[in-house]
Amino acid sequence: MDLIAAPRYVEALIARIGEFCLEFCRQTLARLGPRIDLYGIWDDFASRSLMISPETWRRFYKPWHRRIIAEASATS
Repeated sequence: MDLIAAPRYVEALIARIGEFCLEFCRQTLARLGPRIDLYGIWDDFASRSLMISPETWRRFYKPWHRRIIAEASATS
């Protein structure tokens, strides 16, 4: 509900989580990068369809996925 009712709160919360995930990615790839063939991101947004609207996913989550993917791509 907060995605709609309190978007500024959600943005701040997701930013904290996103920074943690990005730093985790950096540290993991710095230690293991040359020895791994695949690096994955898993979430629980959907099984057969999204549990939130595509617009909401793009607004709140896609920028963080993009940053993590960019970090992993730059390391490989």
